[in-house]
Amino acid sequence: MLKFHIFRCKPSRPKGARERNKEICKLIMGLTYDEATRSMFVSNLKAKMTEFNLEVVYLASPPNVRIAKKLESPTRLA
Repeated sequence: MLKFHIFRCKPSRPKGARERNKEICKLIMGLTYDEATRSMFVSNLKAKMTEFNLEVVYLASPPNVRIAKKLESPTRLA
């Protein structure tokens, strides 16, 4: 089974953050726990790959903001 980070969806997160990330949470929870959602995602991805004649795609997400802030500190290596 596919595993995805669902930290944005935890009940312990602030209500505003959960609301802001609601659509992401629905997709991630579906990809994690629902075979139909995974099948639809893969089917749509394959269709787009065919449409654009792609053999490989890379899926990524933005870096965690807390990590980015640490990297911007004055003690970082050049």
